[in-house]
Amino acid sequence: MPLFMPGKSEAWDASRNAVAFPAEDAAAGTSVVCAISDEALTAHFGAIAGNVESVLDAFRRYRP
Repeated sequence: MPLFMPGKSEAWDASRNAVAFPAEDAAAGTSVVCAISDEALTAHFGAIAGNVESVLDAFRRYRP
């Protein structure tokens, strides 16, 4: 399922400690909500754990 991210409308989801963002399934033509955890952004993209602004900044810096 190839996904693409049509817009820049990510948001912090405190209930999941993750950045949620919309994407579209190009093959099916449907919208999906995706998320990447604070832990993943800290471990792989240099975010500061527990710092929402740092986590959002890391997401924005490395998103395609």
